[in-house]
Amino acid sequence: MGCFCFVHQNMFNEHKTTQMAAYFIEREGGEISKLKLMKLLYLAERESLRQHGRVMSGDHLVAMPHGPVLSTALDLANDNALVDEYSLWYATIERKDHITLALRSELAQKDYDELSASDMEILKKTVQEFGGMSPYEIRNYTHHLPEYEDPQGTSALIPYRKILKALNEYTDEEIEAICEQIEVDDSIDKAFR
Repeated sequence: MGCFCFVHQNMFNEHKTTQMAAYFIEREGGEISKLKLMKLLYLAERESLRQHGRVMSGDHLVAMPHGPVLSTALDLANDNALVDEYSLWYATIERKDHITLALRSELAQKDYDELSASDMEILKKTVQEFGGMSPYEIRNYTHHLPEYEDPQGTSALIPYRKILKALNEYTDEEIEAICEQIEVDDSIDKAFR
């Protein structure tokens, strides 16, 4: 039967996602377009799947009219009910207006404790490849990713399996093994929450 590689996909790690976002905002000089940040986060997650067969944030990946994004990260960026005054996201990142996010407080290098050395390399690579793009250039780029399908005004889940297939770097057997490992990691994560 095989795994669907999307059955659980809810091991969201707010601390790690906040640290990823803070890294990108710092590289933009302390402020960033919400649209650009969402694309950088998605592209970093995608690169982690490509390089290591694992995800960093554990967020739901969704296709939206402006391209693929990390669902819970978008909710946090939009200041919805998930963001409370005690969350790391709230303590670190503020919404300046409907299109701009800024650092409320910078993280010291030691505060990137959720990010491994390989995670940091992926973030650096993402900035090198896409950091110079404008918000709409990076948006347009993500519209051409093979796993993206326009959800026609709504949102649609993007299974990890679909991204792994779109990357065209793994055999079906390797994709199956990666999906199974993601599900194991998700189960372990849930057990320790």
